[in-house]
Amino acid sequence: MAFDLSFLYFHLHRMMNGQDALEPEFHFGLPGWDGKDEYAEFIRIADYLAGTLADIKLPDMTFSHAKFEPVFRNLFVNGANSALVEILARDGGGVTARRLVPTASVVL
Repeated sequence: MAFDLSFLYFHLHRMMNGQDALEPEFHFGLPGWDGKDEYAEFIRIADYLAGTLADIKLPDMTFSHAKFEPVFRNLFVNGANSALVEILARDGGGVTARRLVPTASVVL
């Protein structure tokens, strides 16, 4: 559903800017020395973000590796449109969800 909504939003955004909504052109990937486009970075982005979130030690919000700290700080904490939601299974059944908000006392 997320891909369908993003596809529709993409077309709506193009139509609002006076562009043809039926013929999108996606240009990404960097040509390597051999002239072939490389998309490895785009494939790895989702894994890197998921790894950053999986490595968070709660409730301290610390990491086992320093490479995750800048990603967490710059993307999730200082990001304009991001929210971290922790979903927990409760004893006896049920689910609890809470939004994680870093405080000023957390040192990253």
